[in-house]
Amino acid sequence: MACQRITLASLPIGFSSSSAPTASTGVLSNPLQWHQREHQHINFREEANPSRLRTDPLCRQHRAEGAHEAIQRIECCDWVPLSSAQTEIELGVRRPESGEVASAREVMAKAKHPYMDTLEEIYALETVALSEYPEKSPSSSRRSVLGLAITAIPCEVFAEIGLELKARSPFPDTFTIELANGYNGYLPTPEQHRLGGYETWRAKSSYLEVDASPKVVETLMGLLAKLQ
Repeated sequence: MACQRITLASLPIGFSSSSAPTASTGVLSNPLQWHQREHQHINFREEANPSRLRTDPLCRQHRAEGAHEAIQRIECCDWVPLSSAQTEIELGVRRPESGEVASAREVMAKAKHPYMDTLEEIYALETVALSEYPEKSPSSSRRSVLGLAITAIPCEVFAEIGLELKARSPFPDTFTIELANGYNGYLPTPEQHRLGGYETWRAKSSYLEVDASPKVVETLMGLLAKLQ
């Protein structure tokens, strides 16, 4: 198994104004909390229906109302403490065996088009690509200000991971930014790997080892402890 090196860090941030902001930017944690289709109850085994891909109006309303209510409780200050911590961890890459690569090349050779069209052909192409996948060093960071911790991970992070970080964080409030400072595909939990699903199918969009998420969580918890 090849190794993937990921940098994990921590850094606090905050407001520099002593008055309440006149404008704001909304940051939605929906992709982290769960993928959009889960909120829309979309069955991807059925024929595609574009009308179902739109976000439910009631869901949009609840998000807007929640964001507006939270804005009213923002506390602005002139200065906040700033600190950071950083480390690197190595994670295994689920590279295909030589037999799998050979089978994938056979599938690609039988393709009717120069491009890969079917799911079998697409994942055959991904298998061949991962067999030659170079090691990279994307980064991830965690930040904290006045009791607020922000975790940033260079993957598409599953809901359970964000909720575990919130529950175990030594800071009163913690949230996670995904796809930050790099891209290492999906980060399924070991439990999700057992259940399966396209987020676990080996490809450039999902190639880290099965136990990657617990290692990321434990490393980030160690960084948070340093910043407390």
